[in-house]
Amino acid sequence: MCCTARRSKAKCGWYSGVNRPRNIMVYNCTTGSTNPFHWGEVEYHVISTFKRNPLEQAFRRPNVNLTSNHLLYHYWIAVSHKAPAFLYDIYLRRTGRSPRMMKTITRLHKEWGNRNTDQYNCAILKHIN
Repeated sequence: MCCTARRSKAKCGWYSGVNRPRNIMVYNCTTGSTNPFHWGEVEYHVISTFKRNPLEQAFRRPNVNLTSNHLLYHYWIAVSHKAPAFLYDIYLRRTGRSPRMMKTITRLHKEWGNRNTDQYNCAILKHIN
């Protein structure tokens, strides 16, 4: 599997260097059609792993929503990241502590934006054979 991943990474780099695609390319490296691994399975495995192995002292349980719909992506960011952070900051203010979650989540999304995560999540998955 390791050699497959290395070869696929080299192919992706070569393809992007030669063809210079205008859109963000997202590559999915699997072992082939014998035992394919789909993005829906990634969601399932991440969620079930956190249910089986809960985090100690976590603010909330991580969740995964993979989508190629730009509007739906931003909806989930607002509902699952920004709204809980805002509500927790209200709680912190009311208890006399300084709010910090909106600042943290804003920094996190800014960093994700620097890594083109928004475009990465909203891109159509491409495969190289």
